[in-house]
Amino acid sequence: MRVFNETQKFNQGWLRVVLISVAGLTTLPIFFLVDWQGIGQTELIIVGGALALTLGLLFFIMFIFRLETRIDEKGIHYGFHPIPGTNNLQTWDAIAKAYVRNYSAIGEYGGWGYRVSFSKSKGKAYNVSGNIGIQLELKNGKKVLIGTQQKDAATSAINYYLKTTGHEAN
Repeated sequence: MRVFNETQKFNQGWLRVVLISVAGLTTLPIFFLVDWQGIGQTELIIVGGALALTLGLLFFIMFIFRLETRIDEKGIHYGFHPIPGTNNLQTWDAIAKAYVRNYSAIGEYGGWGYRVSFSKSKGKAYNVSGNIGIQLELKNGKKVLIGTQQKDAATSAINYYLKTTGHEAN
């Protein structure tokens, strides 16, 4: 039995620059608007709350938020963790086609993360970085793309399970 596991995090350098810039742009004006000589408790709570919220969001995105993918005898499991309700399983019986392909995150889905395509024919995407994904075409007509950084291992696992479950590899 083969099992494919992959965990991806949002750890791109450009994303760090964007998030730190956003944090700076949202908190720096507060320092200029507050009269530090006559600062009161309310203002201090507002400043501290804004900083804590911004830094907490950065921490959540950069260190906790992750895309997990698993291919096993049951099917293809995927989702963003630790967000509740994003754990998905597509069983082999529900999958019409599964294959690894190149895609354009911005062109096809408008970016990275949990995305819904501008074109209904593309379906949903779960991606973190890159341009390679596991394309699922379901028997109910829906499509799901799951980003991967392990093209060969994902292809091998998909082909193995499609053959062992009586489906044809694509």
